[in-house]
Amino acid sequence: MLLHHIKITLRFFLRNKVYNTLNILGLAFGLMVSLLIMFWIWDEMSFDNFHPNRSRIYRLVSGKPGGDQAWAGTPAQLAPELMKNIPGIESFVRIDKKEAVIQYEDKIQNETGILLVDSNFFELFSYELVKGNKNNVLKDINSIVLTETSANKYFSEADPMNKIMLLNDIPYNISGVVEDPPFNSYHQFDFLIRFEKINENMSSYNYMECWGCFNFETYLLVGDKTNTDDLQSKIRNFYVEQGEDKREFKEMTLQPLKKVHFEVVRGNAQPEFPSLYIYLYSSLALIVLILAIINNINLTVAIAPMRSREVGLKKILGANRNGLISHFIFEAFIATLIAFIIALTLTSMAMPLLNYLTGRPIVINYLDPTLLLIFSGLILFISLSSGMYPAIMLSRYSPEHVIKGIFYGKKKAHFRNILVTIQFLISISFIIGTLVFAKQMNYIRNKNLGYNKEQILNVRIFTNEIKDKSEIESFYSKIDALKNELEKLSFVKSTSNNSFNPVTMNRRHGVVWEGMQDDEELSMFVLSGDKHMISLLEMDLLDGKEKVMNYERSGTDAYILNEAGLEALNWDRYDGKFFSIFGENQPGEVIGVCNNFHYRSLHHEIGPTVIILSEYGQQISLKIQTTELRDYIEEVNQVYKKIFPNSPFEFYFLDQEFDKLYKSEIRMARAVFYLTIISIIIACMGIFGLSSYMAVQRTKEIGIRKVMGSTVSQIIYILTYEVVKWVALAFVIATPLTYYFISKWLDNFAYKTSLPWWIFILSAVIVVLIALITVMFQAVKAALKNPTEALRYE
Repeated sequence: MLLHHIKITLRFFLRNKVYNTLNILGLAFGLMVSLLIMFWIWDEMSFDNFHPNRSRIYRLVSGKPGGDQAWAGTPAQLAPELMKNIPGIESFVRIDKKEAVIQYEDKIQNETGILLVDSNFFELFSYELVKGNKNNVLKDINSIVLTETSANKYFSEADPMNKIMLLNDIPYNISGVVEDPPFNSYHQFDFLIRFEKINENMSSYNYMECWGCFNFETYLLVGDKTNTDDLQSKIRNFYVEQGEDKREFKEMTLQPLKKVHFEVVRGNAQPEFPSLYIYLYSSLALIVLILAIINNINLTVAIAPMRSREVGLKKILGANRNGLISHFIFEAFIATLIAFIIALTLTSMAMPLLNYLTGRPIVINYLDPTLLLIFSGLILFISLSSGMYPAIMLSRYSPEHVIKGIFYGKKKAHFRNILVTIQFLISISFIIGTLVFAKQMNYIRNKNLGYNKEQILNVRIFTNEIKDKSEIESFYSKIDALKNELEKLSFVKSTSNNSFNPVTMNRRHGVVWEGMQDDEELSMFVLSGDKHMISLLEMDLLDGKEKVMNYERSGTDAYILNEAGLEALNWDRYDGKFFSIFGENQPGEVIGVCNNFHYRSLHHEIGPTVIILSEYGQQISLKIQTTELRDYIEEVNQVYKKIFPNSPFEFYFLDQEFDKLYKSEIRMARAVFYLTIISIIIACMGIFGLSSYMAVQRTKEIGIRKVMGSTVSQIIYILTYEVVKWVALAFVIATPLTYYFISKWLDNFAYKTSLPWWIFILSAVIVVLIALITVMFQAVKAALKNPTEALRYE
């Protein structure tokens, strides 16, 4: 019986090559998109799953994850104190990410992937050591562990163990080599050193004793039977009891390790993948799969009249309905299996595109038992869902009706019309989404940010040449010399020394101000810059211009507030009033007020912000001409190397850094664009099948109309009208649904574009034109057909 089904199926496929090719390819394209999205989500959901103790590892978060005030950092001494005073905590690891200039022999490079960790790091987290013993690899205070990639980078094939390398001119002994952290690890690193090294940064703080320094990630390993709700409550109470040197955060939250990658928290080491996106992308994958199944059904129904005599003869010869249904479902299974094989091939070919969209390589083990089970279930589901309706419909044909050429008419077409309407609905929704995403991204790129990000080249400043505090003044003089030399370059319009970077600007501190009440608390975003930063970035200095431009460093600090900051202090006037950042800097006064400017993405409203006037920041910004960039950068490099010969030359453009704030949105816009193209292709296949079905079903009607004098254009109108009316219905349904979901997405932005009516109309017009072009072929063919062919048997 199985061989008989296979033989009949192969004959059917070979006899109807065009329809079956369209059917299988449409299903394959839909499956490819669904598989790519599934693999993406699979990869995202696998973050940190390789740690055996992941269910017992929690990160301490200052504030509540997901809230705008939540911060990933905690005080360094919090974890040891918790370990001493609160039962239920088995171990802890503190983590801080830093960068340093690393030197081995003649190789000098700035490295940003350096983690400071506690010595038991490898007991809590399961990264595999290639060389060294995890129990003592970080035992020595001056030990350093390299990843395999870093070891190859500095030592090639040589054994790096026990060799000495310099970090900011401080010697470290290489005690181990660890495998590169997998891409689905939240913590990405190249080097590991002891956490106690945090005080070797020339800072006036002793971070190990500072309760107001929320700079470090803290991970706790809790006991199997520990009630985490009770533990969290105890941690909060203990934290509050430690004094008043904490103005910004009122609570501590235990965040499970499995949620670290998915919850938005300021200061996250890696960009998060919000849980909302998992549901959103899963929905998109399901929608495209449904679209492909609908297309499969429509194409199968389109050739139903061609198979009617086959069904009639089988029934006359004794075939029962159940046997026919099982055969047609078997055909659907074979078609699905072929489509799935093609889809897997296309998916493998499209993986580089997926890697480009996600920004990291995604590796899938196709032989994973869980994945194989999912594949099997997917094939079975598609076979049944796409094969059941056509099977029931085809097996329902009556032999006597078939012999007379009578098929089910409009009364039986309701379900098919619903499917076609859904296809159009999905296509219109995708097109609307693509247009709105493009409009929002265009709005972001062209919005007045309160500063000009164009033509700004930022050159990094490294402190590796400072051996001790006595060399700080000499180092600052070098920065002044660098600025002076850079200003002499013909293509440099102006310079500024500052710390303004919209991607990394997460620094926020409590502030103290004149007139502050005992129960008042306020935190502001903080950045530093010299008096030229305002003019270089073309920001508006609303008040205090003369004071700012004539500012000279003295014993006290000077500050510039933005409009939101001045409003938050509730001052009628600011000049001469006391102001300070809580816990650091010298008390000073506000000497100017600037406009509100965007220092984070447009998801967030502009908050109170203060600029510390400082002559020395983390970078020198250059306003340059942009005609000969390659040559200009090389000239800047030569000037830099002349003054800082032992430091690496690193630079970035401010506008490119700004674009990084919208990685997720750019990724989604691209994904929806590609989904739109695929959905339109699949929908066109379905429309082709529908038009073919209508042409066959209305053959005699068209013949009679032509005999009665109908023109070719009238016949084409009759057939195309059938398609257009379903597009109109789909548009009516899609508009409010899409408006609702697009509005929800736009609500994630504090600053967003409008939703004009023309986007919805344009989407409908695009789909109508595509539908008409697709259906026109069959309509013209039917209209030009000789009526005697349709009526010769009447």
